[in-house]
Amino acid sequence: MINLDIPTIRNQIINKGYYVINNLFSINEIETFRENISHEIKQSSKFNYRINSHNIEDYSHMRSHDSIERTIRYYMFFHNSKKWNANVKNIINTSIDLRNQIEFEWNSDFEYSKIKKNLQDYIIVTQYFSDTGMLKYHRDFPKKTKYPLLQFNILLSEFNKDYKGGDFVLKDNNNKDVFLHKDLKANIGDALIFNKYLLHKVENTYSGNTDIGRWSILIGARAEYTKSYKLYLHNLKLIELTNKIKKFIIK
Repeated sequence: MINLDIPTIRNQIINKGYYVINNLFSINEIETFRENISHEIKQSSKFNYRINSHNIEDYSHMRSHDSIERTIRYYMFFHNSKKWNANVKNIINTSIDLRNQIEFEWNSDFEYSKIKKNLQDYIIVTQYFSDTGMLKYHRDFPKKTKYPLLQFNILLSEFNKDYKGGDFVLKDNNNKDVFLHKDLKANIGDALIFNKYLLHKVENTYSGNTDIGRWSILIGARAEYTKSYKLYLHNLKLIELTNKIKKFIIK
């Protein structure tokens, strides 16, 4: 792996709100990873609800802000890491270790550490559907923290080959729009590390020269544990039972 100057990365994130690491992973590593995850998505359980718990399996979720199918997300959890192969573990563990190294100097702040302890680390792989895939401006954390909670985003497909459009736009610490492709020239295998409080979006994604489309992974996403998880599973079982009864009556 390339040598990285962690203090320099940390300082730029404090000053600008983001940092890009070019060629963190090779194209071969990324393509192998994407193929592995694509296979896992097809085999995974499907939920229409984001779940964060200590024992949830890795699962997929059709995610959109409206009724149009825009993305499919694959949620992965560190308690399931024994089921991941070597390629998947390498990319995820390398990335989370880097994120933790950058944040380490800030952990002595009591409030910062307290916030982190109440959140679950997990992973989100997102596939954007061509011609509909996009994300509106949003924050991944609702309030500004003394030190940034970091998002570690890696591009898993090639801009202008696998997809067109789909630029990631971040409003930096000065509220200036920064474009991941147009301004920072980032592409497959590159990592964007940014403060999850900052507003960001993904522009409309269009077909490229392959049928792969736009893929990315967010490693070390953080969210509160799902308090209504048990209630959700109870309701899900009731729905499944009702559907079985309906099918039986129709027969």
